[in-house]
Amino acid sequence: YTTEQQLIDNICNYLKENYRDPSIGLTKISENFNISESYFSFLFKKVKGQNFFNYLEQLRMNASMEYVKQTDCALSDIYLYVGYNNTGSFRRAFKKTFGDTPGNIRKSWLSSQK
Repeated sequence: YTTEQQLIDNICNYLKENYRDPSIGLTKISENFNISESYFSFLFKKVKGQNFFNYLEQLRMNASMEYVKQTDCALSDIYLYVGYNNTGSFRRAFKKTFGDTPGNIRKSWLSSQK
């Protein structure tokens, strides 16, 4: 286990705990972990095989799918719970990730549970 791997594991654990924070980004991570943004970006891609923003979006999308399927919270509020600043960017990311809107997926999920 290298120190690079440990650092990225620590950052990933931090992200899993804090992905709901809309201010999470390269700058905040770099400041919190005392590394430069460019080094962090390089190291994250090297260790995880994907860039930081894709990883963060994946965390947020997985959480949003859980909200869509497992709760009855308003679809219009889910973007707030998973760290997006506005519903438009959330809906675009959701549709890109899952191929459909949160509303359609919830309807399909609910009808499949009957």
